Amino acid sequence: MGLTSRSSRLGRRALLRWGALAAGAAVVGPIVQACQQPAPTPQIITKEVIVEKPVDRVVTKEVIVEKPVERVVTKEVTVSKEILITPTPRLKSKVTGNLQIVQQRGFNPLQTTFIHNLVLRTSAESGWPLDKSYVEAFTAGSNIYEKMAAQVAANDSPDLFIGNEDTFQMWNLKVIQPVDDVVAWAEKAYGKTAPLQKLNNFIDGKWYAVPTWIATGGWWARKSWFDEISWDVKKQYSLQEWLDTCIKVTNVEKKRWGFGNTVNRSGDGNTNVGFPVYAAGGRLTTADNKVAFNSPETVAGYEWIKDIYTSPKYQAAMPPGINSWTDPSNNEAYLAGTIGFSSNGGTMFATAMARAKEIAQDTYLVPHPTGPAGKKDSLIVAGPYGFHNHIFRGAKNTDAAKEMLQTLLSKENQIAIWDNSPGLAMPAYEWGWDEKTFQQVPNNIIGLSKALVYSDKVFNNFQPGNQPKLWINAVGSENVLTDTMAAILKGTAVKDAVADAHARMVKIHEKFEGR
Repeated sequence: MGLTSRSSRLGRRALLRWGALAAGAAVVGPIVQACQQPAPTPQIITKEVIVEKPVDRVVTKEVIVEKPVERVVTKEVTVSKEILITPTPRLKSKVTGNLQIVQQRGFNPLQTTFIHNLVLRTSAESGWPLDKSYVEAFTAGSNIYEKMAAQVAANDSPDLFIGNEDTFQMWNLKVIQPVDDVVAWAEKAYGKTAPLQKLNNFIDGKWYAVPTWIATGGWWARKSWFDEISWDVKKQYSLQEWLDTCIKVTNVEKKRWGFGNTVNRSGDGNTNVGFPVYAAGGRLTTADNKVAFNSPETVAGYEWIKDIYTSPKYQAAMPPGINSWTDPSNNEAYLAGTIGFSSNGGTMFATAMARAKEIAQDTYLVPHPTGPAGKKDSLIVAGPYGFHNHIFRGAKNTDAAKEMLQTLLSKENQIAIWDNSPGLAMPAYEWGWDEKTFQQVPNNIIGLSKALVYSDKVFNNFQPGNQPKLWINAVGSENVLTDTMAAILKGTAVKDAVADAHARMVKIHEKFEGR
């Protein structure tokens, strides 16, 4: 809560020219001059061996034990282990044809452009002809996974995907290959990766994606707005209490609206619908993996959402057009200073850090609200999320793709990624949290986010078992929750809309055979 890149002929190079999904031009041949924002030069060595250097400190002392005719001397050994950064191995792999990379276009253009330029620079320095394009971050149920599968089945696979698409669905369709060696290298260099990365990318004992960085996320507020009415944003409140308070800070003459949360079909919309429903007691599944959506608790959650998005009383606290917002919309409104409280994946705050410092300084990551209806549970639904990269099954340039991933994870480039998007990008591994780049982020946002990253209470859709279910992930990617809300806002009775959503989920469950 609530994640998220060809030449003249069609085929593998056309992966991202999928209808309205894609935009972007192929980049082939000499490309250094295309880097408008050059990334730090990757560190190049000629060794393939990863060297660990644990630091041992041995302390000895004598312990005298009073026993007849015995003198025992023991050694107390203390081993101090540090996380040491090993150089990125550069093997200068050969490339067959072009190195083909698909990059997901994120909602923070600064981060997207930086990684794009880093890929271009690395390819040029390695002498790799590059064929690179984009896929949009929110694909609105456009079957991106099936299109990937068609590419792979046609023996026309790209090499590398950079972004945060659903590893489980890609694995299920057999479009990606294991990357255990790269993750093992990264964990030796930087320490263990965060639990949320392992939960989402480690399947049947193998890594199918390489954790790269983690994004901040949660509920954000303009502290000065709420100070005006003596409202302490550092305390936890219910979402209903936040909504009532947002009415008080709204000032239409100043173009200032308190409540900036859409329920339209989008990543943010999925979170904003899901949280009230789940906190009311609604569930997607039972403990024994049966669809459980149609329940009084689910209906109670949707009734609350319907009320606030149709009632003139509450609509007064929302900016005009909020029901048609997409994912970038609250970023734009926040940057313009027109909304004061919003759920977002961190790009909103990071954009303010880059373009509106005064707004960033006034922004707080507030404690996650408790539920507004039904059982009113306390769940962490909106929070940090991971970015991870995949190598396609059937890739023609697997070795070069792995080198590219290791280059992205060099110490210098990880720091550069964090520096480029302070307030958004955070470490995917144990190392890095003390780097000075995070000290410039105000209001303890990184400290609060780290606590969420390593919390064992982060919401996971009440998934049965130890790993996400494919069908539950598909419910999210097919936007069932927001589609249900759209039907309600168009006039469908809440009970009927929930029943229809339940039936749709049953079909998804059957499609994936409950997996």
